[in-house]
Amino acid sequence: MENREINDYAEEMYAQRMMLQDSLKALENKNQELEKTNYILQEKQFELEQFIYRLQHDFKSPVSTLKGLVNLLELDHSAITVILSKLKDNINKFDTLLASLSYFNVLIQSREVESDIKSIFDETLSKYNSELIQHNISVQTDFAHSVTSIQLNKNDLGAVFGCLISNGIQFYDVNKAQPYIHLHASFEDNKVYLTYSDNGIGMDEDIQNIAFQMFSRGTNRSQGAGLGLYVVAKIVKKYEGSVRIKSIPGDGTKLFLVLSKS
Repeated sequence: MENREINDYAEEMYAQRMMLQDSLKALENKNQELEKTNYILQEKQFELEQFIYRLQHDFKSPVSTLKGLVNLLELDHSAITVILSKLKDNINKFDTLLASLSYFNVLIQSREVESDIKSIFDETLSKYNSELIQHNISVQTDFAHSVTSIQLNKNDLGAVFGCLISNGIQFYDVNKAQPYIHLHASFEDNKVYLTYSDNGIGMDEDIQNIAFQMFSRGTNRSQGAGLGLYVVAKIVKKYEGSVRIKSIPGDGTKLFLVLSKS
């Protein structure tokens, strides 16, 4: 009887020890998850601080210019044509900066829905029609039937398309008789492949190396906050994909994107 009690006690102690080990392991895993989450939050906080600081700087310049132009208009009405042109330029800068903000906001969204890639592209493209017409930039698309409907976030795709189109407009080559933007999309092995190309001014290799960093600007022609390709890279990372750039100064730029549908 005593041996049986001892065996029962030993089995109970063993079971409790195993439960304790399981609890410790679960606690260890939870701590690792918390550390990872904390690291991500710290990284996001740093990015947000840098983002706010840069926006203050980017908005300050056009605001100061607008104030100066209004003061000049009050003093000299004869310069109204020139001043209105300058006002229009600064309004366009604000518009571009606000577009950058909307694309940056997409990064915090995660809901995925069945998306018609062609419709999303056309919807995004319509926002840039006036600028495309103004600069005589043609847009060509080649979407494989297999990517007509894909399980990705609609706003993510819209942000990617918007950033690419915006860059194509900002850095088009005025010396080219027919500037263009081309986008090819295909689907294979549960991955979406996007290839963007233009015949714009291109970029030097040293710029390509930092093109996907926050606030990176290819040239002084950039009117945005330097977030376009940064947002593209972040969205691609969100879908466990990849993005690379190939550009030749004076010849144009190509971007190769891969997004995992799963």
